[in-house]
Amino acid sequence: MKKIILLSLAILTNSLAHGYFLEPVLDRKLTEQEMKVLLPAYVASIEANIDTLPSPEDGDIMNTIQRSATITTETLRDKNGKEIGNKFRTVNEIVDELKHFIGELESLAVEERRRSTREALSGFVTFEKDSKVTCHLGYKSAYQTKSNRIVLCKDDRSVSETESPDDEGYSDVREIILSIDEDTLKPISPLRITHFTAG
Repeated sequence: MKKIILLSLAILTNSLAHGYFLEPVLDRKLTEQEMKVLLPAYVASIEANIDTLPSPEDGDIMNTIQRSATITTETLRDKNGKEIGNKFRTVNEIVDELKHFIGELESLAVEERRRSTREALSGFVTFEKDSKVTCHLGYKSAYQTKSNRIVLCKDDRSVSETESPDDEGYSDVREIILSIDEDTLKPISPLRITHFTAG
């Protein structure tokens, strides 16, 4: 039990400390010419770490762990389902939930991690054929220091809803964030790859 609690807190603390759940501060977009030179290097950096970099699927589980560790109350309902108040979640309830999700994280096979990452990465590989890919320079946090310099690239494949009742549209957004050299803009290390879908 102690191991589960410590591991969960370590994941949560590390995520917050390294900006994993924080929005970066962005400034200018990369030009088309810069992207032609730099984006293949960003993709290669992620590919080189594909077996150990948290994939979008890992990220979904870690987000759930983070929420589970911080939600300490639950809603009480009467026999008709009406909300009547709240109660605390016991330590054992929280630990059992964390243990379940950590088990999911540990059981994710390398092949699944590769598949999840490559699926999210596909549009960045063929970016010259896809005008929806954009990259912004920025900083990992509000502390705009040289070591915090990053690039965030987005592949937004979302489709807006139409007036047709049968077409509600959908969201499909892939993002990569890398730590980069402030002068050359070349990659130092990948930080995050996400894939959000809805609808």
